Amino acid sequence: MKAKRFDFNPFGNRALVFEFVCDKCGYKIESDEVDIPMHNYSEDRMSDNQADTFENVNCEKCDKEFTIEIYTTPTGGTGNIIDLPGSYEVYVKEIQTPTC
Repeated sequence: MKAKRFDFNPFGNRALVFEFVCDKCGYKIESDEVDIPMHNYSEDRMSDNQADTFENVNCEKCDKEFTIEIYTTPTGGTGNIIDLPGSYEVYVKEIQTPTC
């Protein structure tokens, strides 16, 4: 399975927007906002603190589907775009949590 890995800062951010080029047709894809899952600080083991979410994004030109996986822990955030080769560039825009 091919996948493009990415990192992001989950602290102070509520969502992510992804921009990348479809590897099938070359069309520029921009996702809707994908909410960042909140990890659980109350668990004793680090492995139990992980939160995840999955979002499907389709290319508007050729309809190829990509799955975006997002994982957060108390130390940071990572993810993958499934079916996008690792050599492709991905721009991850972090949407900040509003402050009062």
